Amino acid sequence: MPVIEITVEELLTDDDWAEVFGDESSGNTDKTTDECPPGATIDRTPPSRSDVQEILAAVNGCGDGDDWVGVFLLKDGRYLVASGCCDYTGWD
Repeated sequence: MPVIEITVEELLTDDDWAEVFGDESSGNTDKTTDECPPGATIDRTPPSRSDVQEILAAVNGCGDGDDWVGVFLLKDGRYLVASGCCDYTGWD
């Protein structure tokens, strides 16, 4: 059973996940996306939190600790794996 520590509704208003998605940036975060597998011809349009249809797995991180990591199904049918971390120097 996957771990899901946040709802879609909470995701839309959570400041930490806003950083992970690059919807906000108070550090080194942006909307850069990588294709998987590398070299694949897929739509790399950067998603926002509002594009999430379903959370398949998500773990809330904590500053100077574990990363925020999630697997999401987007409204356009794409899947997204997103992660971010925050330490005393800011977001990455």
